[in-house]
Amino acid sequence: MPQASKRKLKQGAAPAAPAVATGATTEPSTPNKLLLSYLDLRALGISWSRQHLHRLMREGRFPPQVASGPEQCARKFWRAEDVEAWLAALPYTEAAE
Repeated sequence: MPQASKRKLKQGAAPAAPAVATGATTEPSTPNKLLLSYLDLRALGISWSRQHLHRLMREGRFPPQVASGPEQCARKFWRAEDVEAWLAALPYTEAAE
């Protein structure tokens, strides 16, 4: 007989359900943002370096950045709709099982 868990549940509390992978979703992980920072891209699963992203933008293979103001030193962001469209246009391959 397996040993009982050393963690005790409070009276009437149900054990937490395990996380279940639901597969690819069309919902962005940053739903209320119009502009995405580099950290937002990382949260979406785009883990490339800044240098590689700039290389892809220069080649026209990734959406360009937009400036947050007219100054040269203004922060740069990506439009969420452009990044979502780019992600949707990527070829999808199923993982080998």
